[in-house]
Amino acid sequence: AHEVYQRSLQLSADDIRLVNSWRDFTPNYNQPSHTLKLVTDIFAADQLNLEDASVLYAKLNMAMFDAIVAASKAKFHYSLLRPITYIRNSMGYPAWNPTIIAPPLPSYVGFQGLQASAVTILEKYFGTNYAVIDSTQHSFHGSWSYSSLNGWLQDVAKGAFDSGNEFRFNIDAGFAQGERRCSRGCWTGDTRSIVPARSRCSSMRC
Repeated sequence: AHEVYQRSLQLSADDIRLVNSWRDFTPNYNQPSHTLKLVTDIFAADQLNLEDASVLYAKLNMAMFDAIVAASKAKFHYSLLRPITYIRNSMGYPAWNPTIIAPPLPSYVGFQGLQASAVTILEKYFGTNYAVIDSTQHSFHGSWSYSSLNGWLQDVAKGAFDSGNEFRFNIDAGFAQGERRCSRGCWTGDTRSIVPARSRCSSMRC
């Protein structure tokens, strides 16, 4: 909670813009639809044929929603409070607020596993150095350019942490859970292969 509080005192305008880009209230997006909008832009730019696009959409939707179910089950198993409760009640900052309103559900683990599972599948098809532009919220918060899909994923983590609603270990656990769910249950290649687990969190820029 101390790390979340200290970070909240250091946020720049660009940091807050990134948080709001992933808040997805305007227009009516959420994390899965935001991710699928980016995926659709990638498919259109690469002019994927109908067969490959259909298979990838199926893989991605199954992976993301499996990750959501797994995270939801964990949240209500561990029932960990949000940072705002500890910062206000235990650290002595009763007027503190996160960057955006805290969701009305437990914090651990983070829902960011859905993006981690999506990136695992996309990297299998496009490679690890595939450059992307996230223009989902361009009209409201601008576009974001990345040299790799993992770079985009790190900004997902950064936006979540800078929101003030996630402990860093929530996000780490969400990423690990998303990758693990994908390695056990996602079709990432021509056969049902195991994707080696690897940490995407060590270079998180927050």
